[in-house]
Amino acid sequence: MKVYQFNGLADFVSVFDLANLFNAYPDTKLDDPTQLSYNINRTLMFNNIDKTPLTYFKKYTPKQSDCWTLISYYVYGTTELWWLICKVNGVKDPTIEPFPTYTELKILNKEYVNNILSQIKQG
Repeated sequence: MKVYQFNGLADFVSVFDLANLFNAYPDTKLDDPTQLSYNINRTLMFNNIDKTPLTYFKKYTPKQSDCWTLISYYVYGTTELWWLICKVNGVKDPTIEPFPTYTELKILNKEYVNNILSQIKQG
């Protein structure tokens, strides 16, 4: 399925590309203080995500060849929502591949993604 076939999801995706959503911060761990890095946990907070009913999610078991962007493409039809999968699953370092670290991921159902993206955009 193409991204534009997901009930308006395409209207939000490019606006919420990583570079447009997350703040870049100086990376104090690097030798060069001009280098910036994204920090999903510092920029975006989901309140009570652990108390969200399980009906809002589906499960996904990562395969050996999976990376975050590929999982995003499989479930949302776009690679740009990888950060949402990481955030929902409490991934602190998205450079660590999902397999074999995560045996099962919670994936927010597509019908709720537009609402969340709208709230982020407003907020």
